[in-house]
Amino acid sequence: MTPTVRPTDHGERTTEGIYVFRWFEVWNRDVELIANLSQRAWLSFEEGFDTQVQGLFREETAAGDMGQMLLLTRYTSLAVWEDSRTPSVEARELFRQRHELMAEAKPFCTRLHLR
Repeated sequence: MTPTVRPTDHGERTTEGIYVFRWFEVWNRDVELIANLSQRAWLSFEEGFDTQVQGLFREETAAGDMGQMLLLTRYTSLAVWEDSRTPSVEARELFRQRHELMAEAKPFCTRLHLR
């Protein structure tokens, strides 16, 4: 996978919390638009919740019409993840537009515990 607009820091993740991996099936022609919509939505999304988007990745070599993207987001807790389902109006609209470009989305929730 190749980073799109994030990460800019390629180090290992060292902050505990809930990490949600969202796999998207997308049309390869829409990858840049999805990255742009995401980056714009994150401005208010991250301000509204104790969360940080870690990265949005695309397939390194996109063969065919459809491809995969991976979004990795860190939340301080499951409660924050649940609260973030109702983002600001601006973020909600951008996420809605992004969602319309996806054939499928599958989230997987994990927890990073460093002790």
